[in-house]
Amino acid sequence: MMKNFDLKTAWGVHRKKGEHIQFHKHDFYELVYYCSGSGKGCLEKDSYVFSPESFVLIPPYAKHDELLYLDSDVLCIGFTTDEAFAFGQYADAQGRICRIARAIMQEVIEQPALYKDMILAKGVELLIEIRRLERPHSHYTTKNFEYIINYIAQNYHEKLMLKDMAQQMHISYDYFQHRFKEIVGESPQQFLVRKRVEAAEGLLADGTLSCTEIAYQCGFSNSAQFSAIFKREKGITPRQYQQAGKVR
Repeated sequence: MMKNFDLKTAWGVHRKKGEHIQFHKHDFYELVYYCSGSGKGCLEKDSYVFSPESFVLIPPYAKHDELLYLDSDVLCIGFTTDEAFAFGQYADAQGRICRIARAIMQEVIEQPALYKDMILAKGVELLIEIRRLERPHSHYTTKNFEYIINYIAQNYHEKLMLKDMAQQMHISYDYFQHRFKEIVGESPQQFLVRKRVEAAEGLLADGTLSCTEIAYQCGFSNSAQFSAIFKREKGITPRQYQQAGKVR
């Protein structure tokens, strides 16, 4: 059951034809609802066109801009949640999202008794309605990342392009890193480095391969990179680690 919703911003604005909102990003989800008008936006490298009674959901840390073709009335709800949503562009033919967004804004402006509780309730309702509208490919829960996590863990020795993994999931690399860290506790790059260093430790302890051979076998570009990263992570060089193992 969805319970976690924390409102960060809620506002409405009338934007003029030709107005251009420059590229920017937030550390929270942003739901931008278009009550009227039209225009286009760009999220990272993906472009989209918006029209009345539609909205876009922009993930945290994703760069985006907006250009107005016509005068437009816009609502914006910014929030954080433990739920995972990817970028989505949606129609709101029945007006449910609009009504919830306006109700949240009204609570923020008027602040009646228990308004924070009402905002939380409306926020959870908003998340449920978005989930109902979601396209099948837009749902990036923990399970969607399990394959990526396991793939990196099993193929650490290969030349892995993390940005390509995000592209395959149709999400920005910033959001990919953000969500990966939420699940694993470290960034994709940190996770990859840790797996390579752990594998190198085992081979160094075995003592049958040279440091150069271990570097290439564990996915490092060369022995110099291997030595620098290993020392950063473990406090000693691979050779010192290997020699300490022989002493023991």
